Amino acid sequence: MARVMLTGASSGLGAAMARRFAERGDHLLLVARRRPLLEELQAELLGEGASHVEHRVVDLAHESQVQQLVNDLPELGVDVLINNAACGHWDYSWDTTPERMRYMIAVNVSAVAVLSVAFSQINHLKPARLMNVASGAGYALFEGSIPYSASKFFVTALTEGIARELSSQKHAMRSQLLAPGPMATEFGASAMDGSKMDRTDASGVQFHTAAEVAEFAMQLFDSDATVGAVQPDMSFALSGGRHPVGQLLDAAW
Repeated sequence: MARVMLTGASSGLGAAMARRFAERGDHLLLVARRRPLLEELQAELLGEGASHVEHRVVDLAHESQVQQLVNDLPELGVDVLINNAACGHWDYSWDTTPERMRYMIAVNVSAVAVLSVAFSQINHLKPARLMNVASGAGYALFEGSIPYSASKFFVTALTEGIARELSSQKHAMRSQLLAPGPMATEFGASAMDGSKMDRTDASGVQFHTAAEVAEFAMQLFDSDATVGAVQPDMSFALSGGRHPVGQLLDAAW
């Protein structure tokens, strides 16, 4: 039985992944901003087989709330951390406000980095698991969402990098990266809020459901792969990593 902490758990992909872990009888700690949705999901998961479900209302854009979660990690005793919470904004770079940029960095970059590193410090010698959710935009540049892509490039590099270090040092913990494509959730509509771009026509875009991507997440979780990514044809592929690996040159330092 795993003890799973899942951020962004109140809806969409987070809630869909929580349901899959509940079916396995795992112990769940749900983290998100919206208390009513967390309470609803908590009751649902207890009926679906979860051994125990608790929730915490946390806004990951607030550094102090992230730090409190970090401080509580040893006591919480989770052995699986899934950083799923994220925010997006579809707009040209010059039309992205400083406020939007700061919020996106706080949630997509800072919170993921601080939680990932804190979890690794506690668990790198144990058979624990870190899974960070990025996007296909974390491996390619998409015009009209460059700040978002940049934030997700950070997540893919951090997660693959931790995986590489754990492997090279022969530590028991594992780090995995899930890179979905377009999903039919509220995320897309939220990302268009306040945008100056016209993206009303999505007729040529294919979408996975949150449940389908949750199934991809479980395929990755049950595998030895480092990266699970949705491909341009909407198929799902597992790999050992997609970023090139370099070597620090001691002489250069």
